Amino acid sequence: LNFSSIFDLPCGDMSWMKFVINDLKIDYIGGDIVPELINKNKQNFKKLNFIEFDIINSKAYPKVELIHVKDCLFHFSFSDIVKVITSLKESNIKQILLTSHKSKILKNLDIQTGDFRYLDLEKKPFNFPKPKKRVKDFKLGEFPKYVNLWNIDEIPNLLNEK
Repeated sequence: LNFSSIFDLPCGDMSWMKFVINDLKIDYIGGDIVPELINKNKQNFKKLNFIEFDIINSKAYPKVELIHVKDCLFHFSFSDIVKVITSLKESNIKQILLTSHKSKILKNLDIQTGDFRYLDLEKKPFNFPKPKKRVKDFKLGEFPKYVNLWNIDEIPNLLNEK
């Protein structure tokens, strides 16, 4: 994707990213709301940067070219997704990688933050355009999920859509 810096949010315990990041020559920042995870990651991955970050309420994103939000929005209410996307659109970030499910039969349902549901960002009420790139992120027998790349300015202004 030709980028030199990434903000990985939430970074979690780095269980799979540690294999990806070693092959890339980029500036990496991992963010998570759980202080214990951040402290453990700082101890285990001393060459990488980690910060505490609340994706729903924080507005001060680090200056990076790409943000990666994996398996996160599935757990948020529609109103919290709107908060996240709105703050991303107001940030200096140009591109975003988001995981989203994909199915012709899927209908997006609202939930309470903390619960889970399948989520297709290209359907109502989000109506994202077709992504620039889509990478399969599921195994046979699992519900179809993809990592999708969008330019942040292509994502609809969700506050105006609600």
